Amino acid sequence: MPYDLIQTRFEPQHNKVVAFGWKEDFVVQAILCSFWRSGILKAVRAVLNRTSFDLDDSGFTYPNAEYLGWDDDVDGPLWEGVCAHVMSDEAFIPEPTFARLMLRVAQTFIAGANEHDHPMLREPWWPELLDATRRLEAMVAALDDGGAAER
Repeated sequence: MPYDLIQTRFEPQHNKVVAFGWKEDFVVQAILCSFWRSGILKAVRAVLNRTSFDLDDSGFTYPNAEYLGWDDDVDGPLWEGVCAHVMSDEAFIPEPTFARLMLRVAQTFIAGANEHDHPMLREPWWPELLDATRRLEAMVAALDDGGAAER
């Protein structure tokens, strides 16, 4: 799927990033637009820990048997990729692709907030977001180098 066609832009008045440019997958674009204010930190942490992130009727879940308390004998085999959901609609995105998309959203968020000298820059969670984004950058770099991602 052409996830590289998705573009991102920071909207300072809404404290979030919007994703646009590829209308084929509503779920993916809706997920990428759902992280505002400190929610982006929680989402980046979930990617780093391969867990899940939920916000109202949307979110994402990694196929992490330990985190989910998954039993193959009872629950069947785990799915492949990150399961993104918006209400009852789902999309499965390969884990490396999802990590790259989330990195792009985090970088857009940080750059946009800096460009607009947004008040979030002075929030107590802001340094944690910068640190988590650096760790996500390292994880994606390991993926791009063909190495194993940090977990």
